[in-house]
Amino acid sequence: MRIVLFAYQTTPHIDEWKKAFSANGVPFDIAYDASDDNDIVNACKDADVAVTLITPFRREVLGRIKSVKRIVIAAMGCDCVDVKAAEKLGIEVLNIPDYAVEEVAVHQMALMLASLRHINIYSDYIKAGKWTDPDFALDFPVHRLSGLTYGLIGFGRIAKKVCTYLHAFGMKVIAYDPYVPAEEITISKAQPATLDEVLSSSDVISPNLPLTAESRHMIGRRQFDAMKPGVVIVNTGRGAVIDHEALCEAIGSGKVSAFACDVFENEPFNDMTSPLMKSDRCIMTPHIAYLSEESMSELISKTVSAALYGSEDAENAKERP
Repeated sequence: MRIVLFAYQTTPHIDEWKKAFSANGVPFDIAYDASDDNDIVNACKDADVAVTLITPFRREVLGRIKSVKRIVIAAMGCDCVDVKAAEKLGIEVLNIPDYAVEEVAVHQMALMLASLRHINIYSDYIKAGKWTDPDFALDFPVHRLSGLTYGLIGFGRIAKKVCTYLHAFGMKVIAYDPYVPAEEITISKAQPATLDEVLSSSDVISPNLPLTAESRHMIGRRQFDAMKPGVVIVNTGRGAVIDHEALCEAIGSGKVSAFACDVFENEPFNDMTSPLMKSDRCIMTPHIAYLSEESMSELISKTVSAALYGSEDAENAKERP
């Protein structure tokens, strides 16, 4: 067996990745910064297993990597691999969906709290020496959490964890997920709702969805129009679920009073012309919601096991219909 890990020079904990694979005595290589299809195909030559962090395996690539029988996605999502094409070619695709549930849920709470309490704005006030400016603390409305409604779009592992944290703050939680039975939502003490109800009734809205053809740009102009004035949007799922142009318009008009995210449609996000870069209503982190020492240790362990033994410590990657 030969394994190839697709990584980047900036990949966190790369030494731990090396140590974990080397400890098993299996031939193992790292393909750094594979930038195009040919790089990926060449790196996969004679490999039995490919492990990818975010390197994309498109249909065209999958048809050319003849020796690879298994692809392990070292991540929760599976949108970097064309899963349906892989299945047709007999390539097993596995992901690690549960390694950082707590971390992402906590990060979502951190972004929500920072947005609702205007932490970034007030921090900038102090750094600019404006503490003594008249009424500086009253420039933005602040509301009690216990009077707010949090709308979850998607109700998987992370959303369920978020739900437990929201209850501790006394917030009302409503959730929309057409693939989850209403009873399952109710058990988590959330109120099942339609998408329109979530959009129109929520003070904070968070999409917690995998990226599929169905969910891409699921939140666009029509959806923003249906939301409450001054809504807060928090996204730790997939950036492309939200239409970037429609979002910028909603922020500019004041419909969205704050936007906090860890994910972007195009990453790394470095468009300095984007209104998101210039707005003090936006809080952004560089796709690190998953990160903790514990989550990385778990991810590496489960990924190595999945690469060596198959689906014992992973899950067959699936796309929602």
